[in-house]
Amino acid sequence: MAGTTRWEVFRLKNWMLFSNMIANAIGVAVVIFLTGHTGLVSAFPEAYAVIQVVSMIFLPLSFMVPVLLVIGYERPVRRYLNQEQRGDEIPQERLIEARRPGAADAAPATRTPESIP
Repeated sequence: MAGTTRWEVFRLKNWMLFSNMIANAIGVAVVIFLTGHTGLVSAFPEAYAVIQVVSMIFLPLSFMVPVLLVIGYERPVRRYLNQEQRGDEIPQERLIEARRPGAADAAPATRTPESIP
């Protein structure tokens, strides 16, 4: 990644994260619009009170959970990009791990068929 600026690495690492946040913001805006303009408030005030409580829990979680999942899932790639930008030497297993997201949770590549129970 010679010649790559810090901004380009930041953008590369967070592209999916920003996309998820934009999609969630659009979804939340649609839900807020629909619940506010359906006449539910005047027809069923008790139901609307329940919807408000659920929304107070759901709306923050709809942003936090995807952010945490994306950061956790992309951790090997982010680690690789950070090391590459700093110019650190990258071990071969780190490179393999970055190429296969989720491989950190998998069995090590050094296992042979005979060692599997």
